[in-house]
Amino acid sequence: MITATFSLTQQLINTKSFPPIRMVHTSDAIQGQIYIPAVNWLLMIATVVIVGAFSNLANLTNAYGFAVATVMFSTSLLIATQIYYVKGWPIVLAIGYFLTFGFFDVPCIGTKFDLGRETGLFWGASLKKVPHGAWGLEDKFDGANRQNLRHFIQQSDKKIEVDDSELSSSDTNSALYYMSADAGALVERKRLQRIPTCAIFHKMSEGKGVPHTFIGLIRQWPALPRVVIFLSVCVVSIARVPKEERYIVSKVRSVEGFYGVTYYVGFRDDFDVQMGDLVDTICDLERSSNTTGSAAIIEEIRLISRTATHIVPRYHVVSKKVNAGVASVVVNWLRKYLIEDVYRRLATMFPETDNWLTSADEIIRVGINALI
Repeated sequence: MITATFSLTQQLINTKSFPPIRMVHTSDAIQGQIYIPAVNWLLMIATVVIVGAFSNLANLTNAYGFAVATVMFSTSLLIATQIYYVKGWPIVLAIGYFLTFGFFDVPCIGTKFDLGRETGLFWGASLKKVPHGAWGLEDKFDGANRQNLRHFIQQSDKKIEVDDSELSSSDTNSALYYMSADAGALVERKRLQRIPTCAIFHKMSEGKGVPHTFIGLIRQWPALPRVVIFLSVCVVSIARVPKEERYIVSKVRSVEGFYGVTYYVGFRDDFDVQMGDLVDTICDLERSSNTTGSAAIIEEIRLISRTATHIVPRYHVVSKKVNAGVASVVVNWLRKYLIEDVYRRLATMFPETDNWLTSADEIIRVGINALI
């Protein structure tokens, strides 16, 4: 149960359904062998409370059997829900799945509890044990069930939408402009001044595209650093990545001084962006792409990058209303509670940068409104 709880928490963190609390990888060979201190303490406290809440061992045994059976039933229910709402498959398939596997989990209440003869009617048999002390794990199951439900609900609309327009640039007179539009009409046009500094804009997801922090920053401060780095992180399935293979750099050809970087880290590596290694990789790219006039550019990049600022997003998440038919009111209320009241507070308590080795003085957080 302990290792399963660690594994479940890791999966929630990897799918961005739970804030990134501290995880310790205890093996160089097996990525899934982890230890999570916060979860371990919670399990200890829960164990002490549960043992103390029961008057005898028989009640504890009945409660454990009922909890296991209820988890089996709730899993069938959640998978049926995912089939229709997440996968978008026909509702007939979801109902058929639930009726088939639900039959094995939910029998008539009067079934005798005999694991040898009535294995397929587990939950209904366990339900008879509630009056005999099988109520004690109800709160524990309810918390785990809500955590699982939040994961399935978020998976249905995982994409984060930012309610602002994208960045545009104009090359007229070698100047850059920030332009925003509403319904196709130009609303705002700001000229962006280049300042002699280096900024690393972090993306909390892999793939191409402009980070939300970049748009949010230039909207508030209409200026562009001389060296702009869009950094995305990729955790690979090996323990440690060699230093010379950690950074993959590409150059934005249309705007001078813009670079896209993928930072590869092993699952046992510390998150620590070494500016010296990163600048060396950028300079190698400049040297190979511009063999004649790269010396001056490289010298300028090295001078500016002596001090770099990390720009990270601080998402203010808002629940997006979904159409769930007759259950829309309940589903939207549940989504709002889990996303705005639970996840938002946990994300504030456990920010992404807590696991970084970068000094807090070098980090700027930019607020981003996001619909989930």
